[in-house]
Amino acid sequence: MKFIIYSAPGKTGGIEALHQLCDMLVAEGAQASIKYVEEKACTLVPTDTSECFYIDRYPRLSLWDNSDLDPDSIVVIPEVWALHALPMAAKSNVLIWWLSVDNGLLALGQLRRRLDHLRSHPKIYHAYQSEYAKQFLSALGLRSVDLPLSDYINIPLNAETHNFTSEPRERVQLCYNPLKGSWLANAFVTAHPDISATPLINMASDEIARTLRQSDAYIDFGFLPGKDRFPREAVKQGTPVFLRQSGDGVYPFDWEFPETAYFSTQECFDGTLVQRLLSLSNGDSGLPNWDRARQKVEREKTIFQQEVKNLISRLTSHSLSKPDQEIAHHLDHAHFHVDELSYTSKELFAIKNSTSWRLTSPLRKAVGSVSSLSSGITKALKNP
Repeated sequence: MKFIIYSAPGKTGGIEALHQLCDMLVAEGAQASIKYVEEKACTLVPTDTSECFYIDRYPRLSLWDNSDLDPDSIVVIPEVWALHALPMAAKSNVLIWWLSVDNGLLALGQLRRRLDHLRSHPKIYHAYQSEYAKQFLSALGLRSVDLPLSDYINIPLNAETHNFTSEPRERVQLCYNPLKGSWLANAFVTAHPDISATPLINMASDEIARTLRQSDAYIDFGFLPGKDRFPREAVKQGTPVFLRQSGDGVYPFDWEFPETAYFSTQECFDGTLVQRLLSLSNGDSGLPNWDRARQKVEREKTIFQQEVKNLISRLTSHSLSKPDQEIAHHLDHAHFHVDELSYTSKELFAIKNSTSWRLTSPLRKAVGSVSSLSSGITKALKNP
């Protein structure tokens, strides 16, 4: 069985997860390679990237050699490209990895009437990274095969101790991701000018790690569409984390944080959150309460390895029955028919919005009026 993992070029949390999967598949004896693509005009097109990103962290990575796909091949795509799963399923199996529910909602919005095809196609599988994504897929009936597939934090455990002191500090030092929940982060930071708040942006990996270690806490103000990486990186660095109760933040199973680590939007404004931060800066770190969370992050790679083993086993043993083959053929035919209609609609839309169409509009109306008048005269002459 051959795995081809579609990824955008670049370096983000989701992209690294796709590379982790490729690396682990190879480690477990599967054939796997990366194919870099980008979306242009609703089509995935190859990029000219000549080598793998993250090769320094995952040395088993390789680029896809552009060989033909066979019916047993597995194409892995992130949820943001779920729209492309249906045409891919005509040539191979497709695994959609739901790393972010937010991106998944955007993709499903594009699918609209073809959601039933995505739900029932026997060659399309769905894997989830978080409990939030699992519940999301279940609610939409998209869990044809239950495939947990998380990721892991691949940063070395720094030997430096966390910068906690037994003496109270003059100011609380916190850090946050300004790209997640920016409106709430800005409101909180503005309301508490006595707190030293550092945004984690435009920093190299070692700078982020150092900032996390030197902060009293990391606060995630975002919606948490999955198991975001910054909170787990912070825990691994020994930094307490405060997590907004939104998205995956309402599923403690994914985090195993202390109860006081979770906060609501209201608690950003009623003084609850800032009081918890003050207790940290006063030397009350409560580090023993974070042992379970840190141990969970340390176990992530082992858990991911077992999930990849199960993934290979499940997909290898799964074969289509004759009825499933007929369903797949029917859905493929229906999909391409709908695609053809969509293409025609797009062409017509483009024509009707072109400059030439607008310029000739008066002429077409005049011709239409003359035709109507001529038709009326003809009818009148026939029926005096």
